[in-house]
Amino acid sequence: AAGEDHPDQIWPGQARDALLTLNRLIREALDTNTVADPDAITGQIRWFDQAIAVGLANHPKTDGRKQTPTWNLLNRMKTRRAEYLRYVTEPAVPFTNNGSERDLRPAKTQQKISGSHRSATGATAWAHVRGHISTLRKQQLPVLAGLRDALTGNPWTPAPC
Repeated sequence: AAGEDHPDQIWPGQARDALLTLNRLIREALDTNTVADPDAITGQIRWFDQAIAVGLANHPKTDGRKQTPTWNLLNRMKTRRAEYLRYVTEPAVPFTNNGSERDLRPAKTQQKISGSHRSATGATAWAHVRGHISTLRKQQLPVLAGLRDALTGNPWTPAPC
């Protein structure tokens, strides 16, 4: 969004490219069961940090409490840098939150269509079923068979660690 709002500025593309390149380096290392090149990782992190610094220089904090969306984004990227780069140090953390958003979509759709559930019990039951379906899909297990097993008292559970 920052790139669209400020097409004349380089820093949004620089930050995006650094994050995407870091993701590619990490995924390639995971796929080949190797370690990502530390110099390449350090270079991309430096590129990301530089983009934030340039962006903040171009969009300084304004007087008053309310700030521009661009400044808020840059400040969040600076203050939450570790969270933005978590997937680099912890490869089990996904690069995007698309999976989480995908899990929430059915609940929001249900809410839009019917307004809400008639009872807390109904809402809880619906959430349990949706959660089980989501887990089965993430584990690449057959959904209908998994639901049948759950209804007959034999739900799928992960193997103990």
